[in-house]
Amino acid sequence: MAGAGIKAQAMGAKIPDDWVEALYAKMFATLARSVPVIPGIEAVLDRLDNHGILHPLNA
Repeated sequence: MAGAGIKAQAMGAKIPDDWVEALYAKMFATLARSVPVIPGIEAVLDRLDNHGILHPLNA
């Protein structure tokens, strides 16, 4: 994602230093409002954690 910012800046775009973090914050807020939680996913994530298996929420 940062590579896109470098390319955009090279093309003359003025973007804030924290644009990646801001984009992800906006994206995750939208997902939290719009996408229902999969039933049972918390138990799956707990089992992965208990077995030391990395996933996007514990990496």
